[in-house]
Amino acid sequence: MSLHFLIDGYNVIKQADFLKGIPTLKDARLSLIKIIQRNRFMRSKHNQITIVFDGIGKYKISPYTAGDGSELDNNPSIKVIFSKGESADERIKKIVQGSHNPKHIVVVTDDKEIIYFSRSVGAKTMSASEFLDKESRQSGSKQRRGTEESTKTELTYQQQETINQELRRLWG
Repeated sequence: MSLHFLIDGYNVIKQADFLKGIPTLKDARLSLIKIIQRNRFMRSKHNQITIVFDGIGKYKISPYTAGDGSELDNNPSIKVIFSKGESADERIKKIVQGSHNPKHIVVVTDDKEIIYFSRSVGAKTMSASEFLDKESRQSGSKQRRGTEESTKTELTYQQQETINQELRRLWG
């Protein structure tokens, strides 16, 4: 049985100590998305993941962009949504309520109102800390296995853009 994880993006970012040192919200969003991609959340490639953020993304959202034009790994099971004219909370509630099978949805948030609503329509919930704990354990087990991927250094979105601009200047 595949699950659909519906993640309250900014709520999870606020709870993540490892994301607090990131200078911009855009970089924090991108870091969260990449962590989820890298860890193949909940160890199943069949699980779907939707991350909902407040606001408006500058660019069209696709499974391959972070909503701000940043390229992501090719992973169609992760979808990023910006709530646009409504709050992320309201968008999450609409998605849960509109589901044909809410018992296959796991809403990841610490927002009590969303938790109570989700449970009332049959969806499961997971706290941000529980989600982050599972993510860090999966990441830790990859590091213990000594995979090459776990030794890569991640650049922030801003650092990537600075490097790209410099290369464009040098190479024309």
